[in-house]
Amino acid sequence: ARMFDAIDHCPKPVVARVQGVALGGGMGLLCACDIVVAAESARFAFTECRLGIVPAVISPYVLNRVSVGVARDLFLTARSLTAQEALRIGLASKVVEDGRLDLGVQDVVAELLRCGPEAQRVCKELLRFVPSVPRNEVQAFTTQLIASLRASEEGQAGMESFLNRTKAPWVMEPPAAQEIC
Repeated sequence: ARMFDAIDHCPKPVVARVQGVALGGGMGLLCACDIVVAAESARFAFTECRLGIVPAVISPYVLNRVSVGVARDLFLTARSLTAQEALRIGLASKVVEDGRLDLGVQDVVAELLRCGPEAQRVCKELLRFVPSVPRNEVQAFTTQLIASLRASEEGQAGMESFLNRTKAPWVMEPPAAQEIC
């Protein structure tokens, strides 16, 4: 459970690269990630019930990606999903041709590298916080949050680069595909 929490609470975006078959704990790992890029031939399954056990430890991470109704179907049947089915229900974020998996991951990393790192860290906190608090508390929290980020060094630099149509100071070139595997 600590490994899943470490991935889920990592202040940087975490991208899963899925090829082959993701089963059981592997499904928990990809559900803890922020973005899941899968090869077209990848297969996904929660196989625990076939082994006489349940996907208990990974269930919170799974339920952050899919609805309870979808989880009921997948947990109880232990059936296998194609990458396209995983994409449709939200287990995968992007599906690419088998030979283009590294390039697909590289494209996602390039998009991530264009975003403010502090903003990404705060987004991850926001996504954990907002669903867990009453709606009347959310508005005060989010209003204060956006005000503080707009006044931050990163927020000011981002707005300035937007208005001047220049590259934000944190924008980096993505690493070559072989460097991110």
